[in-house]
Amino acid sequence: MRGEKDLALVFLVFSLFVFILPISLPRQVHLIYRRALANKFQDTNIPEQIHLSLGSQSNNIIVVWSTAENEKGFVNYGTSVDKVSNSISSTVELKQNSEQAAKFIHRAELKDLEPGGHYVYQVVSENSGLKSDVFSFDVPHQDPQKPDVFLVTADLGLRTKSLQFLVHEVLNYKYETVFHIGDIAYNLDLEGGNTGDEFMRRIQKFTSRLPYMTTPGDHEREIVHGGDTFYHYRHRFSMPNAPWPMTEESLWYSINIGHAHFISINTESLNQDSALGMKQLDWLRQDLLEANMHREFQPWIVVMGHKPMYCTKSVMEQICDKDFSALRDTLEDLFYEFGVDIYFSGHKHCYERSWPLYQGKVFQNDYINPMAPVYVIIGSMGYEYLIDKQRSDPHWLAFASSDGTKELFGRLIIHNSTSLFWSVHAAFTNEEVDKLWIIQKSHGSFGSPGPDLSVSSSTPIIVYSPAMLRSLRPPSPVPQTLSPTLKEEPGKLKPRKRGKKGGVRARFRRRAFRIRPPLPAIVTGNPTLNRPKRITNVVNKQRNKSPDNVVLITRDFNQCTLSSSLPTFHQYITCPTRNNKTMDLCYGNVEEGYKSTALPP
Repeated sequence: MRGEKDLALVFLVFSLFVFILPISLPRQVHLIYRRALANKFQDTNIPEQIHLSLGSQSNNIIVVWSTAENEKGFVNYGTSVDKVSNSISSTVELKQNSEQAAKFIHRAELKDLEPGGHYVYQVVSENSGLKSDVFSFDVPHQDPQKPDVFLVTADLGLRTKSLQFLVHEVLNYKYETVFHIGDIAYNLDLEGGNTGDEFMRRIQKFTSRLPYMTTPGDHEREIVHGGDTFYHYRHRFSMPNAPWPMTEESLWYSINIGHAHFISINTESLNQDSALGMKQLDWLRQDLLEANMHREFQPWIVVMGHKPMYCTKSVMEQICDKDFSALRDTLEDLFYEFGVDIYFSGHKHCYERSWPLYQGKVFQNDYINPMAPVYVIIGSMGYEYLIDKQRSDPHWLAFASSDGTKELFGRLIIHNSTSLFWSVHAAFTNEEVDKLWIIQKSHGSFGSPGPDLSVSSSTPIIVYSPAMLRSLRPPSPVPQTLSPTLKEEPGKLKPRKRGKKGGVRARFRRRAFRIRPPLPAIVTGNPTLNRPKRITNVVNKQRNKSPDNVVLITRDFNQCTLSSSLPTFHQYITCPTRNNKTMDLCYGNVEEGYKSTALPP
């Protein structure tokens, strides 16, 4: 009897050790326990950590997996279990910080798949015959009538509380691709590579079923004396248009998916003072140039990089909250010149969204035909590592959240060539925290880069127009629209027809002013032809009060000139009018602020 009690006591102690101890013991013991669980995979050599990515085009799928022992492998795949082809893999061995990792990584490419097609596949270890489960995936479609749906996240690791909720979100919503913008696992190489292995096992439920596209962050850079930077990242993942293992000179890529051209950049090496940084910058410029030549097919340009270009001041002080940022200085003109629609980043553990923005100036407080890129930080999956509370509210900030109880992910839906929808959700509850529509009917360059013509949407446009008021008086402090024509045709200023042949039409150039009509305008009246001095006095008085204002003076100045009294103002009407003369309808202090075309006879 006593022997039975002793046996029961031993069993009880053993049960406590197995089931309760892993929960209650400190982190060091957790590591030992996790490594013991990892050995379960390593002892059998079953293919594990299976994840998909896109190849050189969206209908090529890459399959990557790991094994504990060096054994050749292949992928059986087809549209059904009865129609199977196979793809042989290539293999590399992890040799740096990999003592506790499944060291052998395999890669196979499934080429020329049917866009929108449904495929099943299974990973097989050739010699042992060990197999993975049978998985399935859908190839991204190419139907312009269907929306494209993506999940966007960053700063996601093993300590993220809602990691499994995110896994179920991906499985239950019809996403085509998941984008992870840097800081993967925290960190892939830690614990001899076991952290990276464990993270990839936990997300295999979705990475084995749809492309998992990654961007390197600062936590992918390995700090090893004499070691290789980005070593685990370069070997564990395979991204488009790069050799495998990826080289440090190829940690950037672009890919067309549906209506969008996606670009992933490595902000860790984007330094204009280095040969590697210049190589990436040259590639980026050429890629944007080519993307703009094909905007008929991929009108949206979406760029992703781990580090932000704009951010608030917060707990984690960063260069992006300074007046000068090397990354911003490197990229902002390119994004503006080539019409990048939106830039997603992470790094700061919070969520922030800007208004359309260039060189610190907000162009508009909406997203209808935006005239500058929009900047989004989606790093709040990193709250368990640091909650980056905002400590400033800059003028360009449209929305921000740093609620540590809500780990957030983003859902990007590109409906068609003109409509993009972005929403942000709490992973635990799927609560919608933020959303916006971007409507863009004119994709392309936002204009020539540079500070000379930058005008904020809040800057008054002072227009002196005889059509509005009849008496000369100081400008009214009340903003008014320019003319009834502007309400019907935003962006145009059309002089009255005088019943004679000839005449010109003056048209505002949206890109030159970098503001979106209807324009805020302070209007004064009737600068008659024989009173240039009084016109000058009114203009100078207003300029002394507000020197940064844009000023346009509209009138038929055939019989007088303002050039001597207002030397900084210019006339840009050049088309011939009555008797081949030039009608100087408009003076302005912004070069090429409008253009002129002759009215039909």
